[in-house]
Amino acid sequence: MAPSSKSSVLKNLENDFESSLIKAIHKGQDGKLNGDNLDIYVKTNDIRMTNQNKDYHFFASDWSPFRITESDFETNTFLKTELQRKRPCELDINLFQPDVKQVRENIKCLVARQLIQLFPEQFQWMEAVVPAHIEHPLEDIMSRETKSYPLPIQLKNEMKYEDCICILDSFEQQMKQLYERAGRGRYFY
Repeated sequence: MAPSSKSSVLKNLENDFESSLIKAIHKGQDGKLNGDNLDIYVKTNDIRMTNQNKDYHFFASDWSPFRITESDFETNTFLKTELQRKRPCELDINLFQPDVKQVRENIKCLVARQLIQLFPEQFQWMEAVVPAHIEHPLEDIMSRETKSYPLPIQLKNEMKYEDCICILDSFEQQMKQLYERAGRGRYFY
């Protein structure tokens, strides 16, 4: 492909992702920003004083809608009872303790699945007794499709304080613009 064709394809992809994201926000979905560093080391074939190997630091991010919505707190009985049960005035460390017995059972199931996958000849017999799905009270909510909308990659290094400030500023500006274009600009004022 010619460089202009590549640029055109990338621009079309960017517009598609942006319009999909705006539609999701317009429907009333809220979400979270995810990001991580993207480091690329480029070696040159001919090293000179003016032509050295280069280490690029980028920051890649995306926006993902929340799976649990406000209406779930009204319709899902587990969420309603948990919310009422776990709303003390003071935080208690015991609220954050996992159910150890349940965690052990889930780990057994996950390990058994890995054994069946890695060593099918030896552990195929276990497939009949290992559940394909771990049951939990939020199955219907957690089975919803997870979507992710990529945001522009920034030439910033998250290991530098000033670049982190720039990344956060750009997130604020991007979200303001996206929410305004989706007709929900009041959420940022």
